[in-house]
Amino acid sequence: MKRRGFTLIELLVVVAIIALLIAILLPSLGKARELSNRSVCAANVRGTSQSMNVYAADNGDAYPIIAKTGSPALTGGGTMNATVDATINSMYTGTPTPCMPQNMWLLVLGGQVAPKQFICKSDPRSVAAASVTDGAASPKYEINFNDGSTTPPTVNSMDSLSYSFAFPWDKSPATSIAPLWRNQTDASLPLMSDMAPKNGSGTGTGVISFTTLNRNSNSTTHQRDGQNVGYGDAHAEFARLPNIGQNGDNIFTYGATNSSNQPGSSTASFNPNNGGAGSYDTQMLPVADAATYVRS
Repeated sequence: MKRRGFTLIELLVVVAIIALLIAILLPSLGKARELSNRSVCAANVRGTSQSMNVYAADNGDAYPIIAKTGSPALTGGGTMNATVDATINSMYTGTPTPCMPQNMWLLVLGGQVAPKQFICKSDPRSVAAASVTDGAASPKYEINFNDGSTTPPTVNSMDSLSYSFAFPWDKSPATSIAPLWRNQTDASLPLMSDMAPKNGSGTGTGVISFTTLNRNSNSTTHQRDGQNVGYGDAHAEFARLPNIGQNGDNIFTYGATNSSNQPGSSTASFNPNNGGAGSYDTQMLPVADAATYVRS
């Protein structure tokens, strides 16, 4: 006579085998998903870098930037749309002083990139892309990635931004465009990357040491495996460690440790031309808390 069904022991063995296979396959599936996200992220970085060069070609060779002193005004033509520029000029006037997210938002206002291009799927903090308008009865243009607000970003408010950008002003007090923020400098110069890690957590004076390069020095976006980086010649690559600036510069630091300067700070002490002519100490802003991914 033929057997009917399985015994309890046989069923338990089958369940155990299935559970074992799932346990083996899940990490592989997770890694495959991360690699896919990493490729999309690289495309975001490459596309943004290309848009920065297109912008520079129309704006006196300067990448997107807002004047840092006095009454902020667009540099070299803004979005190339007089009506939009007039609106932006009035909105960007005031305090605090301009910051990196405001600069890069010019690409969105000019229609060169979509807001969703600034979000990486591997970013644990990423949310829906920012909106070009604030949804008011009389729509007015946003000025940064702080969706739903017409004020510059504050701590915890940039969840629609997954990337950091090289500090573009010359020195403290920042009064002019730094040489590195023009498309006529060394094409190998890093200009943007996955969100830079804050030095520790909470206050910016935490425990992570950036003097010894290891996984803890990497962006938190891609499981600290490395970071996508965009360069002056508009190409992107995945760097295993952040010491890929000129002369082995750590792109996430200014000097030996990570800066605690907040975006929009008017007291940022930074000299991008720190190593002589043609050599730049690149520092990426804004930064994200290594434990909670909170932007600042």
